Amino acid sequence: MSTERASDAAIARAVKRHVWKSAWRMRASCALGLENLLAREVSHLPGVRDPFVARGAVWWTAPFDTVYAALLRLRVADTVRLSVGEGAAATFAMARDQLGRIPWAWWLPPSVNLEVRVRSSRSRLRDDAGLARLVVQAVQQHGVTVSESAEASATVLLSLEQDRAEAWLDLSGDPLYRRRGDRWVSRTSLRETTAAAMALAVGVEHADVVFDPFCGSGTVLEETAGVATGRCAGASRSFGLEAAPVWRVERMRHAQRVHCSEMQRAEPVLVGGDVDADALEAARHNLAQCGLDASVHLNPVDARAMDLRGWMGELNAQRPVLLSNPPYGRRADAAGGTPDATLSEVLARVADVAREGPAWRVGILYPRPEVVRAVAGFEDLHVTSIRMRGLATALVTGTVNG
Repeated sequence: MSTERASDAAIARAVKRHVWKSAWRMRASCALGLENLLAREVSHLPGVRDPFVARGAVWWTAPFDTVYAALLRLRVADTVRLSVGEGAAATFAMARDQLGRIPWAWWLPPSVNLEVRVRSSRSRLRDDAGLARLVVQAVQQHGVTVSESAEASATVLLSLEQDRAEAWLDLSGDPLYRRRGDRWVSRTSLRETTAAAMALAVGVEHADVVFDPFCGSGTVLEETAGVATGRCAGASRSFGLEAAPVWRVERMRHAQRVHCSEMQRAEPVLVGGDVDADALEAARHNLAQCGLDASVHLNPVDARAMDLRGWMGELNAQRPVLLSNPPYGRRADAAGGTPDATLSEVLARVADVAREGPAWRVGILYPRPEVVRAVAGFEDLHVTSIRMRGLATALVTGTVNG
C-alpha cells in the first residue's frame, strides 16, 4: 500500500463530504460514580442521540460539530474520544486490514507524536505491543509520519471486545480537568472535574452564597462559579484535535458564540477559609485568574471558627450552600486534629445557624458519609460513592432546614 499522503485539498474535500455530514460515536470518561452527572451534561449537548451510561463513561452518537460543544461544555468529563473506525479482528491479519481502512490522514496531522493504548476484553489477540505497532503501521500507510520529535501529539485507544476492534481518537489532548495552564495547586488540591460534580449535584445554580470552610487552592469555589453562571469549562484551553485536518477554527468560534455567550445567571458570593497559608495564596491566584476577585472572600481561619452567622447577616444570604472537601487521611494529619470530629463540629454549627434562618443545601466530599448522617437536622441525604485515582470516597448531599 502506498504511504504517500493525500494532498491537503483532497483531504479537505473528503472531510467536508464524509466527516461533517455524518454522525459519529463519541465517548466521555469520568471518575467512577459520576456517570449520571456526566450523562446529564451530555444530554444538553446539541444533536445527541442514543446516550448510554457505562462504568466510568457515557457514550452517544451525534454530528461531528457536537465535538466542539462537548470540549467546551462538559465539566465532569476527564476525556472525550471519537470512534474513527471499527471492524472484525479475530486475527492479527483481520486487525491489520481493519486498521488500514481507517482514513488516518483526516484525523491526524502530517507529522505526529503518537501514543497508542490497547485495552482488551475477552479478545484472542493478547499482544498489546504488537497491536500498538499495527496502529502505527496503519497510520504510516496513510502518509502520516510518526515521530517522537513531532510538535503535534495524539493518542489512539484501540479497544478490543471479543472478535471486534474499535479505534478511538482522544480529542482533548491534556485531560479536561486541566482547565488552564496557569493554575496553582497545593497538596490538598482536588481535580476540577470532581469539584464540578459536587457543584452540579448540590445545585449551586440556585445559591446566592456558597461557603467552603476547607477551600484549599480554591478548586471547589472556582468550579462552583462556573457551574452557577454557566461558564464554559474549556473556554481557556487548547485541545489535541486542533492540529488535525478535521478541525476548523471557525467552527470552534461558532460553538463558543453559541455555547459560551454572556452569563445568563447571577454569580453567587463565594466565602472560603483555610488554615494553610500556601493553599490560600494559591486560591487567591486561581480565583483572580478567572475574574472572581469581586465575588470571593478568603479567610485564614480554622473551619470550626468561621463566622457563618456573621457572614449570613452581612451578605443577607437567602439560599446558602455549604460545599466542601474536608481533609482526611494524610491531609488531616498534616493539619492536626481529628477529621471526623472537625467535620461534625462544622456541620453542627451549620445546623445551628439554619435554625435561625433559611434552609441550607450541603454537599460534602468525604469517605465516611456516616459522619454527616450523625449530625442532627440534616434531611434528604443522598450518598454517591466515588472512586478517584483509585481512592474511595463519597459525595453526600442534603438539606438543613431552619
